[in-house]
Amino acid sequence: SPRFQSVINSMFDTCQPKLRSGPSAGRSIFMYRSRRLRLHISCCISILVCLSPLPIESKDNPLQSILRRLTKNKGPPKPVVIDNFLTPEEAAYLLDRYEFLMHASQSRGYTSSKATQSKYRTSRSVRLPPLGDETMFDIERRAATLAGFNHSYCEDIQMACYEEDELHGLHRDDADGTVSADRAATVLIYLQRPEGGGGETLFTMKEIEKERDGKTGGPLSTEQGALDLFRSYCDKPKKNMVVVEPQVGRAVTWRNWLGEDFATFAKCSTHGACPVKGGKKCVIQQWIGRKTKLPLRDERVGAIFTAGADVHYRKEDAPAGGEVISRCLQDASAMGGRAVPTMCAADETVKLEQLDDGPYKGVGALRISGSLMAEIPSNMLQNGMTISFWVRDMTAGRTIVSLQDTLSLVYTEKGDITQTFELRAGEATEQIKVYSSGSSEQWYWFSLAIQMGKRVSASIYSRGKLDGTASVNLESCSAHAKSADVALHLFPAQDGEGEIVRTDISFVVMHQAVLDDPKEVLELGQQSKRYDKNS
Repeated sequence: SPRFQSVINSMFDTCQPKLRSGPSAGRSIFMYRSRRLRLHISCCISILVCLSPLPIESKDNPLQSILRRLTKNKGPPKPVVIDNFLTPEEAAYLLDRYEFLMHASQSRGYTSSKATQSKYRTSRSVRLPPLGDETMFDIERRAATLAGFNHSYCEDIQMACYEEDELHGLHRDDADGTVSADRAATVLIYLQRPEGGGGETLFTMKEIEKERDGKTGGPLSTEQGALDLFRSYCDKPKKNMVVVEPQVGRAVTWRNWLGEDFATFAKCSTHGACPVKGGKKCVIQQWIGRKTKLPLRDERVGAIFTAGADVHYRKEDAPAGGEVISRCLQDASAMGGRAVPTMCAADETVKLEQLDDGPYKGVGALRISGSLMAEIPSNMLQNGMTISFWVRDMTAGRTIVSLQDTLSLVYTEKGDITQTFELRAGEATEQIKVYSSGSSEQWYWFSLAIQMGKRVSASIYSRGKLDGTASVNLESCSAHAKSADVALHLFPAQDGEGEIVRTDISFVVMHQAVLDDPKEVLELGQQSKRYDKNS
């Protein structure tokens, strides 16, 4: 983008080349005559590495070898600061849209292994899952590019605000060993500068294990001792420390894992948020994994329809529980509606009612009186797709999902201990028996994996396990999806059906791929927990 290009240009302006005299006159080279200039060049090369079409970890990337030479034997890598990463308008938008959601932050403190409210971290914060906000997705992508990673490895952005005397003591964003959160890199972006000063981000450039209690001289063993030491650093930083002052739009990024394969833990990535002296500081933090893709950022995700799951992320003037909402659900994924833009009420008689209680605590749902419909692109069906969703309070004899007249999944029989479903495609039928009481309060996670011309598989999950599955051959049912989009219905109206039947639904996810691993499908259903803003 032009804004990002201007950032690059301003960084190169600090790297002034000098002309060698003599035979080599006319050739512009960098004379590394000062440590400061050397660091500027390293910064510029780091940005070029991020922008290179080759993967940052690739040994074929020629910029990597230059960067290694520049930073060789220079101690732990220092954080990189980029001004004007966000515009003031973007910062103001994020605060206006999301600040009201924040709650008291939790922390493991310095000695605790359990996250609780603590004086070690006294901010307010909130995590922001996919909500269909293209501005937020754009910032995530830019942050991932700055750090040198693919967007699919990003965690949900976290927003945090600190008021007078609030802080976050010395910590690292990941840990070595089995408790690793898989955070290879961090990008911290300032949204608001405190009017009274303070609120700096301080990097000790030292392993936290080597810090000593200012009173006893021994290793840090108490939360208060760690806080006292950190406050003393904020008041008078040591020469080797890096202190970043909050400025609106400024970003600072650093690595928590080092090496081409990210196998070395950066023990010197210790940092903290100094106390605010007056006013308020707000930031967003983007953590990026080295190995794990967050399921909701997976490139295979074609659409996410929150279906009421995000009720507690709505602004104060949005519909509350029990109120009727819009007749169309918008794609909330990073795809931004490019695959399946909407899922809408099938006709004017359908009512959508917001519910506060969904499949998990803090997650909402929709009560549907009628049917929902989405147009599925033909190429998505030909290449393979999966639709997954939560359902509660089903009626026996009702179709759960259908794809035009090609296939359907029907709830055929409700029993005291067994619920029976049928997967139908043409003349082929396969039963799925689920051992459950069929209580109207029981949530089920359905997943339908479709590849036209091959097979369709249906799986049903509840109580954290796979209850049943079935597959049907689709070779004779592929003609419908070869040239035109195909209508997919959830709870389609039955012929001759009189009274409108109500069903509860939450968190609909469509993949542009066939998901056939039960563990992956089950984990996907659990991702709806991310819409509990207090988690």
